[in-house]
Amino acid sequence: MTDKPAAASTSAFTRTPVNPVSWATEYYNQGEVISGATKTLRIAGQVSVVPDPGSEWGVKPSKAGDMRDQMAGALAALDDVLKAAGMRRENLAHMQFFVTDMQAGLGAVDILMDWLGPCRPPQSFIGVSELFMDGLVIEIEGSAVA
Repeated sequence: MTDKPAAASTSAFTRTPVNPVSWATEYYNQGEVISGATKTLRIAGQVSVVPDPGSEWGVKPSKAGDMRDQMAGALAALDDVLKAAGMRRENLAHMQFFVTDMQAGLGAVDILMDWLGPCRPPQSFIGVSELFMDGLVIEIEGSAVA
């Protein structure tokens, strides 16, 4: 078991990292004990899209097949949901990434790390064969607490 870092606190809750192994702590915590939270936000899969009135959904992928562009766009969409709920990135308790190309997804992790700042919520990267719209390569779900 690695040394237990000090608990991080926001005005509403405290998060204590749980890392029985240390190989991934630069990127995320294996678990977090969150105490004092009174509100939970479940965030549906966010993707990077632009308007396309002629398409079935009224949108299309921002740049079809471009993992880095779509990582940034999906994170921006996640920011929008957090903001609408009165929360910030620091409120994220868990994230799941669904990617159609694992190597490209891992190659865009620097965008995620910059976006997260010092926050390292538990995360899962899951390889999938396709997403709901042709050209999408990443979809991000999350949970946040306050």
